[in-house]
Amino acid sequence: MKKLFESADVYLSRSDWKDLALIKFCLFGMGLLVGSSVGAKARRPAAFAGLALFIFLVTYQSLFIHEIRIDGFSRLTETEIRTALAEAGLYEGCRKTVDPNRVAVQMYRVLDNIAYCGIKYEGGLAQVYISERTQLPEKLDTSQYCHVVANKSGYIQKVTAKGGSPAVSADQYVEAGDILISGAYKVQDTTFESTGDGRLVYAHAMGEVLARVPYRFTIYLDRYDMAQSETGRQAPGFALTLGTQTFRTDSLFRPYDTAVTTEHPIITVSRPFPFRLSAVFSHEVASERVEKSQEELLSLAEMQLRLWAKKNLPENGEILNKDLKFTPKDNIIEVTIMLEVLEDIGREQVFIPAKAEPAAQEPPPTM
Repeated sequence: MKKLFESADVYLSRSDWKDLALIKFCLFGMGLLVGSSVGAKARRPAAFAGLALFIFLVTYQSLFIHEIRIDGFSRLTETEIRTALAEAGLYEGCRKTVDPNRVAVQMYRVLDNIAYCGIKYEGGLAQVYISERTQLPEKLDTSQYCHVVANKSGYIQKVTAKGGSPAVSADQYVEAGDILISGAYKVQDTTFESTGDGRLVYAHAMGEVLARVPYRFTIYLDRYDMAQSETGRQAPGFALTLGTQTFRTDSLFRPYDTAVTTEHPIITVSRPFPFRLSAVFSHEVASERVEKSQEELLSLAEMQLRLWAKKNLPENGEILNKDLKFTPKDNIIEVTIMLEVLEDIGREQVFIPAKAEPAAQEPPPTM
């Protein structure tokens, strides 16, 4: 009996709800067959035996986990969590004797970015609660001196310096490589009266520099579509399927160069062998070129623009203005797209401060 239970556990661990439903359906069918064949005297004992078997199956199935529900995750994927649960011994089809506390401890070891894992059994449902650790921002290395320089050309919109001194102003045009926030600037000592331009200090410049960046690119669209329309002419035929072999008249005799085929079943038999007879009609169609409308071209160009922006623009980029120019050329349409995108163009560039020249020594006094 123990080996039978172990075999049943293995089978259930490899089965899903469809397999279990099929087993129940088969048992129900067997019960009907057995019940109809039992005589009047034996019906009462058979009913008690069937009731006992039903109670046994229901009780036995209640010993297993049928569903695992996971809540609370965001950065982790459900596949990763389910894989970790299965490695810890909790999976759909396992026994409810699995210790949830032991599974939770194993989850902490496998997934190091979870802060809490709670598991609760509710009947055949295993409810898993996951709380992920707060992702702290990466610590900036401010030990080096650096400037914030432009990684592309554009018109400055706004400069927010968190370190260093702004070197550009709004609406100023900058080229790639220009210093936007300087890490070397002069400060005036206001503690005592002083003269001069102040002293030069060095810092780790950082901040956000928003600029309006122009883009220009070209895409090409098909000018025409091939449209098909029925001419009204049709040729009848039939299709005969016997087992795995099929005979079709429209495949052997092609009445038209271009046609669309419709099939209407007449006879379909599956026993003692598959047999199918259908009426087949070949409808002649004519193909012609149809020029795309301006709305269709605009919709296609907008779709290509979205794909281009997803691939080439940064995530924080915002399209401020766009202009699309359509130029017909033979069988294609040339679309010239010009954009103005608001984006952060700053990047840090490390520099080494120039060494100060040593002060000139005064000549010793003469006696």
